[in-house]
Amino acid sequence: MIVSVVIATRDRRESLAATLSALSAVRTPSGLRAEIVVADNGSTTDTAELLAGTPSGGRGVRRVIEPRRGKSRALNTGVAAARGDFIAFLDDDVRPDAGWLEEIARPLTEGRADAVNGSVRIAPERVRPWMTATHRAWLAETRPDREGVGANLAVRREVLGVVPGFDPELGPGTLGLWEDTLFLAQVRSAGLR
Repeated sequence: MIVSVVIATRDRRESLAATLSALSAVRTPSGLRAEIVVADNGSTTDTAELLAGTPSGGRGVRRVIEPRRGKSRALNTGVAAARGDFIAFLDDDVRPDAGWLEEIARPLTEGRADAVNGSVRIAPERVRPWMTATHRAWLAETRPDREGVGANLAVRREVLGVVPGFDPELGPGTLGLWEDTLFLAQVRSAGLR
């Protein structure tokens, strides 16, 4: 079985490099193989060169191109290219710890959940004294009383046969927001766990 890590990116070379570096130290869950799919949303920087020289911890890193602007479109293109039985989503500015993939995949591989949201915390050096809980939520930090975010999400492949994917009219690069909130609401509305 395979777990695919899908990352959408556009012109964020340094941040993507740091995310991929962190991923190279992430442990693959026992019994699974892992791949990384970077969905390049029309970058004008040297994303292809970066990926060619990036250590991946023994995992294949593939770049797929989605020229139409919008994170949701890039995520949907990444999902279409992913080979995994399980799809894990990370934003290109998230730095997972070494146990991330094991922890987020466990409820899926054990059949206890169809979708799993992991927590997201703002890096301490990015926190400002004036930030309220609302500011932190806008920056995708998760709280127990808030819907999950797509910056750290995993689903069973079957979910994508029930939920239509990420709405291309929502998310960064479009006029709307909260593509991940809609996706998770659709997961719940479909009766999935």
